[in-house]
Amino acid sequence: MIKNSIKVLSVFLLLAIPAISFAQIKTFVEQHYGDGEIEGLAYINNKAKQFISEYNQQHQTNLQSLELNAKVFVPKCAVPLKAKWKKIKLLDDKIYHEYVIAVYCEKTRDSNQDKWDVWVPVSDEHNKLTTSHK
Repeated sequence: MIKNSIKVLSVFLLLAIPAISFAQIKTFVEQHYGDGEIEGLAYINNKAKQFISEYNQQHQTNLQSLELNAKVFVPKCAVPLKAKWKKIKLLDDKIYHEYVIAVYCEKTRDSNQDKWDVWVPVSDEHNKLTTSHK
């Protein structure tokens, strides 16, 4: 009986330890804090998470912001980032659309650069993209 318990414990530890390690790994977006010229993707991602968290509290919903595209590079923002809902058209507006969180910057540090927005996808509790919001 003791040998069986040791075997079970050994198998559990072999499976549990790697799972714990993977749970602490951050994605590229979560680790990207930018530099003096480029806005950090982590800041954009955090703004989207904050926006959806506040929205969920106000409307008793369970939506999630997904990660933005890791290939996005935008100039450093000179003012605090803002976020809002944005309806985007996919294919034809009559066929399909979805709502995303638009994290945006109204003024960049470089006066030659325009303002920008980055779209962050949103899904519901069933991992479906959001096609409406209250």
